Amino acid sequence: MNNSSGYIKEIFPSIQGEGKYVGAKQLFVRFAGCSINCLNCDTDYSAEDFFIIKDKKIQNPVSPVDLAGNITEAFGLNSFHSISITGGEPLDQFGFLKDFIKSVKRISGIRIFLETSGFYSDKLLALQDIVDIFSIDLKINSSFGVNNLQSVQKILRSIDTSKTYVKLIISKNITEIEMSAALKFLMDSKIKEIYLQPLNNISYNNKLEYIIDLLQDNGVNAYFIPQTHKFMEIR
Repeated sequence: MNNSSGYIKEIFPSIQGEGKYVGAKQLFVRFAGCSINCLNCDTDYSAEDFFIIKDKKIQNPVSPVDLAGNITEAFGLNSFHSISITGGEPLDQFGFLKDFIKSVKRISGIRIFLETSGFYSDKLLALQDIVDIFSIDLKINSSFGVNNLQSVQKILRSIDTSKTYVKLIISKNITEIEMSAALKFLMDSKIKEIYLQPLNNISYNNKLEYIIDLLQDNGVNAYFIPQTHKFMEIR
């Protein structure tokens, strides 16, 4: 794949169900593919020969200009809070992603919300002038079998944190050592809030209370938000 084309999994309007902007109406553009290989991933990001915008079949791979044109033709973008670019890992298709964002903003001026694993700090920082909101997952071994604290710390030291928020997905296996490391990371990065999300929407009540108290006692506002779209039975 070259930078002039890319693979899309699906495009659909819905309500944001996670994190800081829960409840916002967004147009979701799911990029195909992911190189992170997290455990417990709940998303189908496999590439197909085509994807659908409303009832129209679009061939993969697609150019960024054609993708932007088809989206603006099919949807009234003024009715959306933002376009949520998600995956998979959108930064795996960096050139295509960058060109698509520029194309769709040139046509519509709509805000761009980028959801990313946070593993690719240099690529993410290269987009900070054209992305309006960054949603970054803080990944720890007990939840995903991978750890990205160093990469996310590099991002947060360089980016405008007013347009960036961090989610921490927690499981019943989270350890005090992991939470201490996450807290140190947050303190060093001067992040004052974090959005906690339970793996598989299971609350882990006792550990959750401990985690929230630990964060709040150290000046980090913690918000517990499960995946609300799953309760609403929407995508």
